[in-house]
Amino acid sequence: MKKLLLILPVLMLAACAPSQNAVNGDPRVVAVQGMLIGRWSSEEDRNFEREYRAEGTVVDFYASAEGETQTAAAWSLFTSDNAPSGVEFQMNNQDVYIAQTEEGGDVTYFRITGVTTTELEIVNMTGNGGMRFGKLTTGAEMRDGIED
Repeated sequence: MKKLLLILPVLMLAACAPSQNAVNGDPRVVAVQGMLIGRWSSEEDRNFEREYRAEGTVVDFYASAEGETQTAAAWSLFTSDNAPSGVEFQMNNQDVYIAQTEEGGDVTYFRITGVTTTELEIVNMTGNGGMRFGKLTTGAEMRDGIED
């Protein structure tokens, strides 16, 4: 019984993987998925952070004088070979894309233009420009001189 209780959470986490493409073994998606998971700080706005979680949730954090706000969505990865229906932009055959789906069903697509274990560059495919992030590693980073 104890073994079953220990295995069940692992199976549940595996079933909720953010990208079915990783299961299919696309090496681009597998590589990106491993680097993407974690918390990232915007290089343009030190008050904005984004966290890609292994269970398939992405959470945006924004700090202001009024406090921190959070918004969550589901995320998944895809390529031009297995794009979801509804994609209406020209895709590059070599790139990996992120689909972020909000609770109401609105989807935002990003093209990953660069990702390493410490840096992330994405472009919003609806024309809202690019974003650059640095990976947070200690959990006690500073935002504009204010320690968390």
